[in-house]
This record gives sequence, structure tokens and C-alpha cells, in this order.
Amino acid sequence: MPERRPASYRTSGQSDYARALYIGSGSMPADVQTRPKIGIVSSSDESNPGHVHLGRLAQVVKEAVYEAGAEGYITSIPAGCDGVAQGEGMHWSLLSRDLGAGAVEAKVQMHQFDAMVCICSCDKIIPAMLMACARIDIPTIFVTGGLMGTYRTDRIPGRRALGTSDIKEAHGMHLAGKLSDADYEEIVECTCATSGVCNMMGTAVTMALVTEVLGLSLPGNGTVAAMQPGSRDELSDELVDIGRRAGVCIAKRCADYWLGEDATALPSSIMTHGAFENAIRAVLTVGGSTNAALHIPAVAQQLDVVLRAPVEGRLMEVHAPCLVVGAAFDPFAGQRGCAAEILAQRHRLATAFGLEDACRKVEVVFHSLDGGFVEIVQIRKLFILFHCWSFFATESSEVQRRKSICPMAHRILFESGSIYGAWSTVG
Repeated sequence: MPERRPASYRTSGQSDYARALYIGSGSMPADVQTRPKIGIVSSSDESNPGHVHLGRLAQVVKEAVYEAGAEGYITSIPAGCDGVAQGEGMHWSLLSRDLGAGAVEAKVQMHQFDAMVCICSCDKIIPAMLMACARIDIPTIFVTGGLMGTYRTDRIPGRRALGTSDIKEAHGMHLAGKLSDADYEEIVECTCATSGVCNMMGTAVTMALVTEVLGLSLPGNGTVAAMQPGSRDELSDELVDIGRRAGVCIAKRCADYWLGEDATALPSSIMTHGAFENAIRAVLTVGGSTNAALHIPAVAQQLDVVLRAPVEGRLMEVHAPCLVVGAAFDPFAGQRGCAAEILAQRHRLATAFGLEDACRKVEVVFHSLDGGFVEIVQIRKLFILFHCWSFFATESSEVQRRKSICPMAHRILFESGSIYGAWSTVG
């Protein structure tokens, strides 16, 4: 926890030389003297679509911070793309997480910012910034960059739209002679339809979900589209709204802590052992990336929160109903469409799991988890396939009880309070 003088921001005691340098950076003299200083740490970068739009998002946040009475300063931290970093480049990938965490920590502590906004999107930089905010422990909010748009085409049989993982499938089909040169080139050129996070259940989407469940980003942030449909230049209305609300929120939480001595605004108060258990439940429920097993313990370690293997095992003992996605299911139907599909398949679920009361359990999931489970399954609304709820149909119920990656959905709900932590009631 940072040292705090009673009822004052920690930047209020900075020297006149520092004040002159802030003025030289473009701040108004009165603002430098009276407003708290908030570091807006962005991984904006022109070399991958997950980061290329984050500079515009950072400006949205900065404007909202100023309107809320604080002064925001945008700083950029380098971050790579695991999709580009194949082969020799992959040797640097995990290292970049720890380097990124150190870079964020060094910058924020050098300037002694009063609070921090982390704007990030991709595989290693999200956990890097989570690690950094845990170490620094000042009021912090995340704005993750939203999902890339899909490319609608019928070039791959059975697909109505393509996401980034389909590029690899198309590569295999092309090598096997099942896809023409022209069709393959079209897929390569068009599938990354907009800026944003790769639209598959990979590490980036998983860690955006983890950030939201831990309570460090606003509800729904992990599932919004990054850009307007078909646009590479215009941020989506939903992402702009989240950016603005995050700017207002962090200014308030900054004042809550430094002036009101409210320690619940600190990451150390939000990222408790129970919050990490909730994050694990969420990853298991949506079939998230196994790289979460690398990153969640690393973040927890910064706060001396110990996560042991038996915790994950215990959370997997009770299982949720599974969803079989048929050809008629609309993957763009959103959270309500997903829940409705679960209800429609309740009899098949009962058979597959050998549970006489499965129908009742499914209806309980739908009706009682409107703010929890249904919010989480919204993560699928822009995806082509549901990756985690389709593998039980050919095996016995007992085998499936042991192999299922889905914990009972209602277990996600909040043993340690709101799944969204302190941010759910602010902004």
C-alpha cells in the first residue's frame, strides 16, 4: 500500500521543477497544482490489430478523466503479438510479460501517479499490467480493447463467418488441395476484418475475462466489439462508452482513496483469494485458454496470494450443463440466445450427464444467474463456435463428470462478494 499523507494526493508534494515539466508537457498551470495525476498506460502499437486502436481509446479515457476533475497522462508500453511472434519470436513472448510488468511499474512509480488506467488487449500485456497494478497498488482500472470483427464468407464449409483461428484451418485446407489459391488468399487478406483482440477463445480474450471477473474492468468490457462494423478507424459506441465511464470511475476512486482513505479502491483489496477463485471458475466455465494457468498464479503472487493445485481441483468437482451447438444455432444471438439454447437442450443434457434433475438445474442456471453466468457467456456473442461445451456426446456420464472443464455455473457466484469487485457500483 502506498504511503499517504492525510487527505492529500501523493503528487501534491512534487517539486516546482516537476510542476514546470508538467506545464512544459502541455498541462495548464492551475491543473498541475490542483488536480490529481492519473497515468493512462496504453499498449498502443501499429504492428498488430489488437493494439493499433488503443491510442484513440486512450484519448477517450483522457478526456473523461479531465472532465471528472483529474489530469490524465498517456504513456505507451511496448507489447508484442503472439500471433506474429511464431518460431524464434516466441522465445521472447513470456519474457515480454515480465518486462512489461516492470516497465509499467517503473514508469508509474517514477512519476508517482495517484492512480492508473491500464489500456491493453493482447496475450502477455494484460497479465503484465495486472502484475504491475498489484505491485504498485494504487487505484487502478482496466479498459481492455474489445474484440475484432468477423469476416462473413462461406469459403470454409459450415462457416458463416470467420475468426482468426480459421486462418490456420484454411491453411491446412489449402495445403490439402481443398481450398483454391484465390479463396485462401481472400481469407488471409480479409479475416482480420477490424482492429481488436483475436476473436477466438485464446489467451487475450481469456485474460480480458479474468480482468473483468477480478473486478478491475467494468462489467461487459471483455465482450464488446472494438470497432464499428467493418471499420478500421472508428471505435465502437460500446467501447467508447466504457472508456468514458472508466475515466470518470478512476477519478472518483482516486479521490476515494487519497482524500477519503477508502482502501477498497486499491487492487490489493479487490484481488483477494476469493476473487482469484472466481477468475478460475470463469476460465473453467468458458473453456478459456490454458495459458491462464501461467498468468493467474503470477498475478496472485504479486499480492502474496497463494493458489495451489487443490483449489483448481476443488472447483472442478461440480460440473455445469454443457451446450451442444447445432447447425441451426445462431452464434451471434448473444447471451439470451445462449441461455435459450441451454434450456432448449435440457433433455439432452439430462441424458448426457445421467442426472434426473438436470432439467431443474438448467432452469435454475438461467433464472438465477442473469447477472453472473449469463453475463459471462456473453463472451461468445461474436464467436463462430462455442469452444468449451461440445465434447461430451460420445462418452459415458461418469467419464464426462471427471473430464468436464465446466464447474457448476452457479458456483461462479460470488463467494467473496460481487464478481465485479468494487467497480460494479461505481461510474
